[in-house]
Amino acid sequence: NQGGGEAYFFKDAQKLELRGFSADIFGTGMRQVYYIPGNEILRFPTQYQDAYNTEHIQTITLPGEDLAGILPIPFDSVIVRSTQLKTVVVDGWGSLTTPVGTYDVLRVNETLVTFDTITGYFFGQGSELQTSSDTTYTLNFWSNDPTTKWQLATVNHDGSGTVTSVNW
Repeated sequence: NQGGGEAYFFKDAQKLELRGFSADIFGTGMRQVYYIPGNEILRFPTQYQDAYNTEHIQTITLPGEDLAGILPIPFDSVIVRSTQLKTVVVDGWGSLTTPVGTYDVLRVNETLVTFDTITGYFFGQGSELQTSSDTTYTLNFWSNDPTTKWQLATVNHDGSGTVTSVNW
């Protein structure tokens, strides 16, 4: 629970995944976002040189009354659908030093391609309002040290080596 929203995770011996969340994304009230299947964050056990692809769909439904005055046509509802294709390669291992300590880590290199479609529904008929796509590149550093309990560090980059942000 963070900022009034909630995230729903699932973890078993094979994986950790995000199943969905609720948040006030558009400033129009709490909305539920579902991932079908779940957004796989990490597979277990994870080892150096593992590689795999995942796909999931994220959907958000907005009732028409939340969009009054925002869109030119009074839609019954609008559905935002994101199809996300993720390529994961565990391509590094070693020690990572942060301001809070040094840890043994695996580097998980992720490329996420997202295809967004926004569809408006008017009297039951759907009309595609917008489509777009985006690609993000992330290096996640994971440790099995019991004091980290999550990704130790995340580096976002532009795909050609320029770092855009670092979080730990």
